[in-house]
Amino acid sequence: MNEKWITKNLHELLEVQNGYAFSSKNFNILKGIPLIRIRDLKNGYHTETQYIGEYDRKYLVKKDDLLIGMDGEFGCYKWLGDDALLNQRVCKLHSFSREIYPNFLLYGLNSYLKKIEERTGYTTVKHLSSRQIHGIQFSFPSFEEQKRIVSILDESFEAIDIAKANTERNLQNARALFESYLNDIFSQKGEGWHETTLGKIGVIQTGSTPKTSDKNNYGNYIPFIKPANFNKDGTLNYADYGLSMDGLALARLIKAGSVLMVCIGTIGKCGYCDRDVTTNQQINSFTPDDGIDYKFIYFQLLTRKFQHQVWLKSGQTTLPIINKSKWSNLRVSLPSQLHNQRQIVKNLEKMSQETLKLEAIYQKKLSALEEIKKSLLHQAFNGEL
Repeated sequence: MNEKWITKNLHELLEVQNGYAFSSKNFNILKGIPLIRIRDLKNGYHTETQYIGEYDRKYLVKKDDLLIGMDGEFGCYKWLGDDALLNQRVCKLHSFSREIYPNFLLYGLNSYLKKIEERTGYTTVKHLSSRQIHGIQFSFPSFEEQKRIVSILDESFEAIDIAKANTERNLQNARALFESYLNDIFSQKGEGWHETTLGKIGVIQTGSTPKTSDKNNYGNYIPFIKPANFNKDGTLNYADYGLSMDGLALARLIKAGSVLMVCIGTIGKCGYCDRDVTTNQQINSFTPDDGIDYKFIYFQLLTRKFQHQVWLKSGQTTLPIINKSKWSNLRVSLPSQLHNQRQIVKNLEKMSQETLKLEAIYQKKLSALEEIKKSLLHQAFNGEL
């Protein structure tokens, strides 16, 4: 911080308006005035819910107002949408003194909020109070200097955001290219292909969980796979805790070279094992008969057509689920000859690896752009711009 900057508590510079607990009986998704909840802050202009009841105008939010989420992740955001209402656990900063430029505060405040978040204890979720916001000691230069710094940051961040958007588009295109290639292979098929069901070409099992209250069931004898152990490339994370020999006796052994799919909750997530494993009850497994390449089945389970089958059979419940019987009857297509299956797998693995490399490059660029933003903010609020 430059020695010419001054520091004041925020209560000397602005006022905080807490949100209101609007009655949910007046919530609506089709009409009414937008109701800003914490989940709406990041997009900044659209709300999931509208409100059709009466309200006090002090809870009205206008375009360019600064809002802070007060539960979970503390952050300050500018509202860019139409007039809306301030729901509970969101607050509005207003009535700024002539000493502070609101956009300068927007750029600088999140680092202060992050520090509060880091030292705030919690049982289920972290909470921020308006008193804590008022108590923040905020440092700032003259009003004209604030405007100069904001001008530099606006211009720089706009260029960075354009670069990020282009990179994210390239990332999406890379994924879309692989998905298109994958879907084309299994939709066009070829000579010598036939259609069958999973249950007719392999062994289907649903996992189970030994009693967690009995610690003797758990150890490092064999991996115990849960949905969180699925990696993006289909491999599994085996480093998590596993089962003991006693635990295995109460579970179901899934042989190396099997395909796994999450079939409760986040249904459709797929993976494969290169060693013997067990799984919990959220996962169905397919162990192929002779003449069937397990990775060929793994890739087919990723296709749009197969995933659509899964969702159709899962039912319209709060917790999507597809049981063993329904999963066994899902249809797949494959060449009769094993060497043809393996050639397709070879091509798909090559394409998948190239896609993952591209994704890694684009993700690295996105991270670098975020670091540039952080560096600019650090310079700005240390008087170095």
